Amino acid sequence: MTARTRTAAPGNPQCRGPLPELEEDFQHWCLEAAHLYRWLVVHSRPARVGNRGRWATPIQGDKGAPDLLLARDGVVFLRELKRDTTYPDPKQRDWLRELGEHAAVWRPRDRELILLELKTGRRHMPL
Repeated sequence: MTARTRTAAPGNPQCRGPLPELEEDFQHWCLEAAHLYRWLVVHSRPARVGNRGRWATPIQGDKGAPDLLLARDGVVFLRELKRDTTYPDPKQRDWLRELGEHAAVWRPRDRELILLELKTGRRHMPL
């Protein structure tokens, strides 16, 4: 399980060194890790809708639900995926608060704790 690496464009003075990992790449890593530890996992992907081709995630109900739903042996995790430098928006924070101990935010910097959660089936991320 390795994330794809992006590098800065040569000659661009505003981009020095590796660029931050895309959330999409981190999501792919999380799905692979979940399957490695035999979790069932689902993620709703956005799709182009309407004749203008705008992107939306077709859901019915309240916006801001976590990115991943994971289940194994009667244990359920709901996880919001964020880059190391981004934070849940207000609607996502509402969901995280209401879900309590079942929900957490996963970030690339937390890979060791993520793997521990997936291996043990117990929460290791801070509330």
